[in-house]
This record gives sequence, structure tokens and C-alpha cells, in this order.
Amino acid sequence: MMTAPQFPSYPTTAVSRPPGVTIAFVLYLVSGVLAAAFVVLGAVQSLANPLPTTDLASAGLTPEQVEQAETFVRISQIIGSVIIMCVVAFLVVAAFLMRAGQNWARILLTIVSGLAALLITVGLVLLPGLRSVAGTFDLIFLVMIVGQVVAYVVAIFLMFRPAANAFFRRR
Repeated sequence: MMTAPQFPSYPTTAVSRPPGVTIAFVLYLVSGVLAAAFVVLGAVQSLANPLPTTDLASAGLTPEQVEQAETFVRISQIIGSVIIMCVVAFLVVAAFLMRAGQNWARILLTIVSGLAALLITVGLVLLPGLRSVAGTFDLIFLVMIVGQVVAYVVAIFLMFRPAANAFFRRR
């Protein structure tokens, strides 16, 4: 009867993922869902409401030119929504790679989400009275945007804690 060969055991250097990295990953997933919901709600709200064509007509545009302007705006909104959804999908993929220990993904997420948090905060501060094209969804949009900023800031903080630094250093 043959027996299986015995191989020497070697110490493993497996590094367990710190809870902070997992929480940062979940926060990036939540912010991705919030961003996707923001885009979908904004697109639905925007496409459901007619454009204020009275300003265009009073500017001396013909009805055909007004219709062309409306078409251009609608197509621009759709293209912009698709681009934003692609960026969100890319960042979600980067979050998965960050969770797997890829340091470049951590750096990419830090740069992109840090800039996003900064720009969103500046936008909220500069918007007089928090005006929005969202209409009845103003409060929902505000909560989603603030939630995203908080998620970004906490995720960045967690990704650079000492345990997380050791996790990424050993990868």
C-alpha cells in the first residue's frame, strides 16, 4: 500500500486583514451605492421635469432651436450619468482590490475620494440656500451627499491606521 509523501511544513506569512480595512471596504461599497442612487434619482428627476424653455424662447430662439437645445441637454444628462456610473464601478473594483491588499488601490481610493469629499464640501458651502435642481428630492440628495463625504473621510482614516499600514506593507 502506498502512502502519501510527507512534505516539510513551512511557516506561513499570511497577514490577516485588519477590521479597519474591511470597514473601509464596506464604506466604499455604501458610497458607491449612494453615488449610483444619486445619479439614478437625479436622472429620473431631471428627465421627468420639462426644461424651462421660456427663457430660450424669450432669447429669440426659434421653436426648432429650442427643441435642439432640449435634445442636447437631455443627451448630455444621459452621457454624464453613464460616465459617472462607470467611474463609480471603477472605484468599487478598486475597493475590492484594496480589500485584497493592493496598496496602489488604497492610494487611488484615497486620492479620488479625498478630492470628491473636498469638492462636495466646497459645493455645499458655496450653494446659496442649498439650491438644487433636484426639486422635491433636496433633503434626500443632501443626506446622500453628506453620507458620502462622511463615508469617504472615515474610510480614508481607517485605511491608514497602523494595522492597515502593516497589512498593506506586507502585501
